[in-house]
Amino acid sequence: MDKNRDLLAKKYATAFYNCFMQDSDMELYCELIKIANFLKQKKRVLALLDVAALTLGDKKMLAERLFAPYSLSQYIRPLIDLLVRNQRLSLIELVIEKLGAVYAQRHHLLSVYIASSLPLNEMQLKTIRSFLSIKTGKHILLTPVVDKSLIAGIRITSSTYGWEYSIARQLRTLRHLLDKQGI
Repeated sequence: MDKNRDLLAKKYATAFYNCFMQDSDMELYCELIKIANFLKQKKRVLALLDVAALTLGDKKMLAERLFAPYSLSQYIRPLIDLLVRNQRLSLIELVIEKLGAVYAQRHHLLSVYIASSLPLNEMQLKTIRSFLSIKTGKHILLTPVVDKSLIAGIRITSSTYGWEYSIARQLRTLRHLLDKQGI
């Protein structure tokens, strides 16, 4: 990733958050995460935002249509206008990703994926959320996922944290030790 592009996107996201989104709620954060995930899957459409043959008006219309299904139009439209005016619309995916990170940081949130070999019940999720909240000092947003490859276990991951306890991990560790010893 281009560090200058990353830094520029972070500056846009921070400035935009400070101007327009300080009083926003948790629903907004969840919507930002959905949009960021959606944009990661739409690389071809986003590539159109870099096509020189398209006018800025066409690019703006394309971006607005891209975000139409989401309830963030009051926030996204001014962001699109800002990026269009500065001819930086191709940064939209990265700016939205950074915007979610700024929101999470300012509101002490940590999004965590919990993969388990079997579905976890509400009590188990509550226990895990409470444990992580105490350990990190943040509000925890859990996203449970069933992953059959874990073989009786659990994997917890976030942007800054990773932990796994499963038979699959124990087997990988054992395989690594045996490989190291040439067995």
